[in-house]
Amino acid sequence: MCMRAFRGRSPLMCHLIARDELYRRYQELSGIVVDPRAVTFYEIFGTFTLAVMHVGAANCFESGNFDDLRMAAMGAQLWRLLAQLERLLSGEGP
Repeated sequence: MCMRAFRGRSPLMCHLIARDELYRRYQELSGIVVDPRAVTFYEIFGTFTLAVMHVGAANCFESGNFDDLRMAAMGAQLWRLLAQLERLLSGEGP
């Protein structure tokens, strides 16, 4: 839910709620303390996984196995995911 892919340029998680408010409400309702480092790990892992899926989709389109233009579009979005992954890994934040 915190991945940039799900919020675009919005500062709100899934365009709904600010990150600090999300953490506060989650802790309040679940009783589980949110570890921001764990959230960052899962943002990195999720972004990497999404990038791999985009590479696979673009490869399927390029090889002619699928003619769905959405797969080609996923390949065109890959650079954005890689740039986000670089920012997360360098500690620049979400």
